[in-house]
Amino acid sequence: QPAGWIVRWVFFSLIGLLIAVLFKWILSYTQKEKELSTTNLITGLPNANKLNTDLETLMRGETAFSLLGFRIENFEEVNQCTSYEIGVKALLKTVETLKRILQCSVYSVNTHELAVVFPDEDPQAARSAALQFLTEIKKPLSLDGFNIALIIKCGLVQFPRHTQDPGDMIKKMRIALTHETTESELQVYDIAIAEERKARFDMAVALLGALKNREFYLVYQPKIDLQSGRVAGVEALLRWEHAGTLIGPATFICLAEELGVIGDITKWVVRSSVAQAVRWKNAGVDMPIALNLSPKDLKDQNVVRYLIECIEGSSLDPRLFEVELTERSLFENEQMLLQLLKMLRDLGVKVALDDVGTGYNSLVDLVIIPIDHIKIDKTFIDHISSENYRVLVKSVIDFAHNTGGQVVAEGVETKEQLDILKNMGCNYVQGYYYSKPLPLCELEAYLAYPHAGPPSPGVYH
Repeated sequence: QPAGWIVRWVFFSLIGLLIAVLFKWILSYTQKEKELSTTNLITGLPNANKLNTDLETLMRGETAFSLLGFRIENFEEVNQCTSYEIGVKALLKTVETLKRILQCSVYSVNTHELAVVFPDEDPQAARSAALQFLTEIKKPLSLDGFNIALIIKCGLVQFPRHTQDPGDMIKKMRIALTHETTESELQVYDIAIAEERKARFDMAVALLGALKNREFYLVYQPKIDLQSGRVAGVEALLRWEHAGTLIGPATFICLAEELGVIGDITKWVVRSSVAQAVRWKNAGVDMPIALNLSPKDLKDQNVVRYLIECIEGSSLDPRLFEVELTERSLFENEQMLLQLLKMLRDLGVKVALDDVGTGYNSLVDLVIIPIDHIKIDKTFIDHISSENYRVLVKSVIDFAHNTGGQVVAEGVETKEQLDILKNMGCNYVQGYYYSKPLPLCELEAYLAYPHAGPPSPGVYH
């Protein structure tokens, strides 16, 4: 019947119309999703996904080009000191300046990282354009009543010289961009940088397992009393041997601080040192031990409290222990330091200031903070034959004595240095003239000599 046919026609037309509308909506939604996946929502710029796609297209053409990365180093500080909105405005102003100077599309690859594909085959042209931008952006920005000074670094990678893979090119751009250097604001990618980064990563992984794998051990450097010529104590020094390689503390201590494991390592040093002091005590020897604390250890009060607990639990005389602090510790933690040092000194633990003359503190700090021993850095002892250095060292020795402290000279290697320090009234010395840092078995052999008389200089070089 015509009526039934018309009803069916209307019904199927509505279904077709609905399907068309849904299909169009799905296409629009898919397109928006695609745009969102390739667009940074904050800046509206193409993001890292879009950059990867565009690099892949460019690389098919086999024409040389450069990828420039720009990182706003103080972006978080700008946000914290002004507001998030002003931070975004500063970022957009940076984008505007980049587009104007480099005349290229800008990609937003991270919150505070931008990238530019520079099509010129001459890498020097890319470098010159980047340096021009870095010079221009140094001018303070005036935004909503704030003067904003941006600190921006640049990393440069070249195709096909450095890589022929889009993802690898972005990775290498970031490696160049985040490389720590004071030489220039612009860093060209170098394989040596990547190797250094990889080695550091491998060391970090190994360091996290070093305690569990028992790779740390202690060596002890004797401290010689210049008046008697005998050993007055030892300094416990940490050593790390991984896969048959000895890694210097100057390398791994800083890394341990960055990884946040320095506290656990220091606690191991404390446990081991106290246990060794107990063994010596049981053998009839009271051997003073000096322990090094890093600035991070002083920020973590648990480390100092752990030291106190270990000493109190050992039934040893606390006066057998000394903690050595660096000048950086005073500079970073003065108020907290005073409280912690009071706790230690009330217990009887001595306090020494290490590497005097190489850090940040003034003589005022030495007056305010209670110090038992001042340790003069090896740098000054190396040049003590010079009149100016002798005057400086003598002034430190006199200052220490006049304020109730004593002086330890580090790095003494010659008889001339020793004689000068004796004449100046220095109390103690450490250094290769008497002994290098020794493993426990060698130390105990060494300690047999002072009981019969002064140590033999040079025997344990």
